[in-house]
This record gives sequence, structure tokens and C-alpha cells, in this order.
Amino acid sequence: MSAIGQGPGLNAKKEGTALSMMTDISNLHLNGFNTSPPLNQGWARTCMNFAPPILLIGILTVLSWTLATYWIPAHGGVDPNGYLVTARLIADEHSVHFVPEDPHQYVGDMIIQTEDGRMLAKYPPGFPLLAAIARMLTGPTGMYIVNPICIVLACAFAYALFRQLLDPFCSLLATLFLATNPVTLALANTPSSHASTLLCVCIGFWGLLRWLHHRSWSAALIGAFALGYAATTRYSEALLLLPVLFITIATLRRSRQSVIENTGILLLWCIPIMFLALFCWWNFGTPWKTGYSYCAEDTGFALKYFFGDPATNRQSRWETLITQVNWLGLFMLWPLGILGMIIMLGERWQTAICLILWTLPSTLLYLGYYWAPTSETSVGYLRFFLVLQPGLILAALWLLQRATNGMVWTRAIGLGTITMIAVGINLGNILPTMARNYAAAMAIAEVATTGYAHIPKKSAIFTTDDNIANHLDAWGGYQIFDCHLFSTASYDKWKRLVDDPDQENEPEGRQRIRMRQYLDLISQHDAQGRRYPQTKDTLQEAQSEVISKQIAQHRRVFFLIKRGQSHAWLPTSRLWQSKLVQTIPTYPGEFNSIRPIGGWNLIGHGSIRESTRPTPPVVWNLFEITPQ
Repeated sequence: MSAIGQGPGLNAKKEGTALSMMTDISNLHLNGFNTSPPLNQGWARTCMNFAPPILLIGILTVLSWTLATYWIPAHGGVDPNGYLVTARLIADEHSVHFVPEDPHQYVGDMIIQTEDGRMLAKYPPGFPLLAAIARMLTGPTGMYIVNPICIVLACAFAYALFRQLLDPFCSLLATLFLATNPVTLALANTPSSHASTLLCVCIGFWGLLRWLHHRSWSAALIGAFALGYAATTRYSEALLLLPVLFITIATLRRSRQSVIENTGILLLWCIPIMFLALFCWWNFGTPWKTGYSYCAEDTGFALKYFFGDPATNRQSRWETLITQVNWLGLFMLWPLGILGMIIMLGERWQTAICLILWTLPSTLLYLGYYWAPTSETSVGYLRFFLVLQPGLILAALWLLQRATNGMVWTRAIGLGTITMIAVGINLGNILPTMARNYAAAMAIAEVATTGYAHIPKKSAIFTTDDNIANHLDAWGGYQIFDCHLFSTASYDKWKRLVDDPDQENEPEGRQRIRMRQYLDLISQHDAQGRRYPQTKDTLQEAQSEVISKQIAQHRRVFFLIKRGQSHAWLPTSRLWQSKLVQTIPTYPGEFNSIRPIGGWNLIGHGSIRESTRPTPPVVWNLFEITPQ
């Protein structure tokens, strides 16, 4: 009788003995559960059949409840703005680009300007398309529902993926590791591309392994299409062609049917890629050019980022990854995942190579990426590795299952205890961050909801806060203007970004051409060509002209600014009068600075440190501007 968790294989020599779920259960009985008469044997078998689905439903239910507890249909980030503005354009205007009516109109930082003046997000269209469908079905709120649903479905498909190599017990533990992973939970309620990509990857590798182990062609087609669609949500997931190509070659046989089947798998992967190529061709001029090239971010991969630079105090990316993966990534599990893949090469080499081609190329790619926050409490860098975590979890649990083969109670108690410790540490690390994100989103939602009640659609809104502007711009229905474009407050920031010759060819998240246009609005040049700021009176006159234009187009004009800033941002021209419409208090809650618990890293951190200080409420004032 073969060991538990050997999993189903193509043949005994290459992929192990084929095992079904019932064979796994029989092995569990033979290894210690079955010491009773046949009646008890049947009862135990029934429990083993029904317990895993019930427990899986329980995990998914708790996960859904947790995500719903921290869910708010609002977000002020620049990345979500880029995705959701595209979703709004697709749903409402059946387009992915726009041309601003006024150079002072607010446009998010992740929007790029093409050579012909069109504005569109630098991101691929896969996630915005999903969000647009949800918006068309349920309104703007639907855009924020997509990712929580994707995370729950991803964990469900992850269980099916884990079952390709693991018994039900270890598959449930692996699902718990993924569902409570801090990166998973942090990104579940963030409207960006990572949650939908995780879903595509879990479906994709479930399908590939079903094809490798069981010759399920329908699953392979679904999986190949899902992995292709992952590249339409994140360009870098085009690397997943490598495991798809390997599987099709490894399973190819000298028969007409085998050629047709494997060709069909490749074609299903290619369909979303062809759609992505047409999108890039139509919007950027060539099938291989992306929006990132407008920010020089296509040059943001280099060995200098991998190795770091002590002279400039730039930490190496490998050190950043190892540090963060212990705190907020795969505490205790990631080295076992690497070891598991290595050992698997000697026993299930095709499966091992598939997992290695899944995880290794993307890891190497992002170890050389220019943007990598070094904070231990940030998932900003680890989010690039979220889609690799199911593969590492699978390999790690396969190794632990193999090591405890035949030791039923050792496996149950030992692996269960390790999982519970990891789950507790994961939740202890991420729940404060989720609470902070919830409070910040709630504050934005409170301001926006009150604004919707008092500001008619198609009005013009001037604001000083980028988070509010990002959310209102994504929600749609208003003309948004950035008050900073009528002040020299941002002069130094934009000048440093666009006038530094040493930085001109360096990758930068924002498009320098757009930043230079903003700088031109608030500056002028002397006879020698040197740049200097516009005068306050000149900028106030420009603001007055924009207000006049909006009123001439039958739009009402509102200013949404924090209390105490009225004298700095409201128009001072005698042409206009300001009327206070509404006061909006928001309560962002308490600020928690917590050093993650558990784990280890190379720079000696690891102490628990938490400080809490109360934050006073932030009060917003809504003014309407009317002619004198």
C-alpha cells in the first residue's frame, strides 16, 4: 500500500502510484484509525468523507466573515485609482482612455499620457474588466466587491490544488496557511490586481496538475485559460507560460489525439494573451509595449537592486525579501517549501519542475525590481510574491506529510499545532493593519457619502487631499480639481522630480511628462531659462478662471478642505463668495505602530513593540463657491 500523500500520478515510475481520495482514507485507517469492526470502519470512513468539505466550508465562511468585517467600498490609494478609473471608463463610457477637459483637472498618479494626448492607466485591463462588470451589475460599490470574492474563491480552488498532492487533512492546513496569510488578508479588500491574479493562478495550477496526474483535458483547458488571463491582470504573469509549456511537452505522446490535446492547452493560454497584445497595440502602438514604459519602469529590473548598494544605503532585495517573508509572508514555511521542491525532484520530478517554474522565475524577476519598501510592517513588496505562495505552501506541506507518513497522531497533533501557531502569529501581525486600513477607508467613505448627499452630480469639486480625490475620481460623476495646482506648495517636489538629469532615465512610478506639465502650470522661466514659481496672485487668477469656466458650463463649484485650511485654499478673488454647506467629522481611530511578532531575519529584529496614541478627529468643511 502506497504512502499517504504520494498523490495520483501519471505512472508508477515517473509520478508515483495513483491514489484517489478513498485510497488516502484507507491508508489513514491502516495507519492507526481502523482498529474496530467493519461497522465502525464504515462510520469512520463516512466521517472522513464528509469532514474535509465541512471544515473547508467553515474556513471559507470565517474568511468571508473576516473580510466583510473590514470591508468598506472606498479607497484612497493611487494604485486603486488607476484600476478603478479604468473600470469606470469601461462600464460608463465603453472606453479605457479619456482626454481631460482642463489641464488643472485631477488625474491620478498612475494614469499615463500617450503621445496623442490620451490618458489611461498604465496597468493591464484584466482586473479593471472584472471590476467594470461588477459596476455595471451593482453600481460603483460593485468594484470593491470583486477582490474579496476572488480571495475566497482562490482559497477554495487552492484546496482543490493542494488535494493533487496532499491528503484532506494536510490540504486543509495548507488552505489555512493561505487564507490567514498576512499578504492575502491585506490585499483582499484592496481594489488592485493581486487578488484576481491569485484566483487565476490557483485555478490554473489546479488544472495543470489535474492534467498531469489524471489526464483531465477539460481541467487543463480551464487552467491554461486562467493562467493566460493572469497575464492580463499583471504583465509579469506571462512568465507562467513556462510551466504551461513544460506540462504540454512532458505529457506529449506520439499520437494524433495527444498532439491535438496539448495544442489545445497552449491555444487556450494564448487567447487572453492575444487580447492583451491587441490592447497594448491599440493603446501604446505595439503589442509588446506597455503603460509602464511611459514611466521608464520597464527598465526597473537590474542586478544592482538584487545586490543593493552600501554606499547609498540601499538594501539588497534578497535581504528585504527574507526579512519580510518571515514577518508577513510564510512564517516557518518558506524554507520548507524550497526544500520540499528539491526533494520532490527525486520522487515526482515532473510535478516538482512545474512548481519550480511557477515560483522561481518570478522570484528572480522581482529580486531585481527597483521598488521594494523595506518596512517590516508593509506588504508593498511582498504583494509581488503573493501568487507564488500556494506553490511554496504545497511543497512545504508535501514535505511535512511525507516526513510524518504512517504517524497519524504525530501528524495530526504536530502539524495541527504548527499551523495554529502560524495562524495566530499571522493574524496578530495583520489585524492591526487591517483595522488601520478600515479606519482610513471609513474616513474617506464618510466624507464621500456626505459629499454625495450635498453635491449634485456633474459638479466641480476642488480638494487638497489626494486620497479623497482618488476615491471621488474612481467613483465618478464629478469634475475633480487639485488645489495644489493653484499653489506653489508642490513646486519643490515636482521640480526635483523632473529637473534632475541624474533621475531622468531612472524608473519612477509617475510619468515625468505629466509631472512636468503640472510644474509648468505653477512656474515660469526667466530670460536665462531658469525656472521659478508663479506668484500667488497669478495662481489665484488662474483658479478664478477655472471656476468661471465651470460655472459657465452650468456646474456648481464646491471646495472640500480640512478645517483650519480655509484661508490657504479658498479663492481670494472678490468675484466669489464662499458658503459653508456642511461640516464632516471623521474618526480615523488610533494609530498603532507594531513590530511584527514571531519569525526571524538577518538584521536582528524580533522584539514585540507596540505604541498607541489617540488621534483627534479630522474635520472637513464643504464650501460652495458662488458669484458675488
